[in-house]
Amino acid sequence: ATRINAIWFCVDGTSRKLFDQTIKDLCAATKMWDSVPIIAVITKSYAMPDRDENIQMVKQAFARNKKQENSLKAVVPVVASTFVISEVAFAAPSGISELIEITNSVLPEGIKGADLDI
Repeated sequence: ATRINAIWFCVDGTSRKLFDQTIKDLCAATKMWDSVPIIAVITKSYAMPDRDENIQMVKQAFARNKKQENSLKAVVPVVASTFVISEVAFAAPSGISELIEITNSVLPEGIKGADLDI
């Protein structure tokens, strides 16, 4: 059997929406791994003012779905590569180191969870 030790749930930070159905679909897709930690990754987090709002949006969506609420361990906004806005403005890469650190920190729990779920 396949073991999953952590799940990255990626959300587009520019869409500004996370529908409850999306969380339900995640639950359905990961129901075999109920004990595995989830890290929500907000991709394309170019605008600093939007980051807190997007983090809250993700947390609220998970809170409405009690089955997965406790599996959510972190919400991490990221910019994977430099996003050029103009000749003088850009969004620099960010969040990748934090994502790696958080992923590494949940792996012991994830390994135990995967063993439990198998």
